[in-house]
Amino acid sequence: MIDYTDIIAPGASIGIIDADWLDGRSRQPNLALMKIAGYCKDLGCQVVLLDSYDSISEYDIVFVSRIFSFTNVPDNITELENVYCGGTGFFEVGGSQLTDAIEFHAPDRTLYESSACQARSWRFVLRYRMKVAPAADSSATREASANVRLLLLSDWTELIMR
Repeated sequence: MIDYTDIIAPGASIGIIDADWLDGRSRQPNLALMKIAGYCKDLGCQVVLLDSYDSISEYDIVFVSRIFSFTNVPDNITELENVYCGGTGFFEVGGSQLTDAIEFHAPDRTLYESSACQARSWRFVLRYRMKVAPAADSSATREASANVRLLLLSDWTELIMR
């Protein structure tokens, strides 16, 4: 597993590429990229959703995600030093997992609100999909999961005792 938290320096310039969106393969926001963006913004990084591959060299780090293996990306994208690729479109198992600090981070719900996204008719999809409650931090998520398990366990115990 790549520890992305070791790679991302506070204040770095971060480019985000949703390869499926650029290729017209998907109109759904990429949650992993939104979590990476949220984490980076909290470190004071400048985060930009890129609408082409042309400016990759201008960023300290570029995260590229691709869900579909048939999505078109530049041939050398995985060889660039400042580019980190992920998703099932690059790796059958999705590549390196996100570290807990990023996986349990609240996603940046504004990532796809750029003028480029609006020009590609994402506005309605985002307004509809993004009305989800903010993600909980990892301790709250774990605590809620534990409470649900205890509740279910106590319900079963009560049913068995009848």
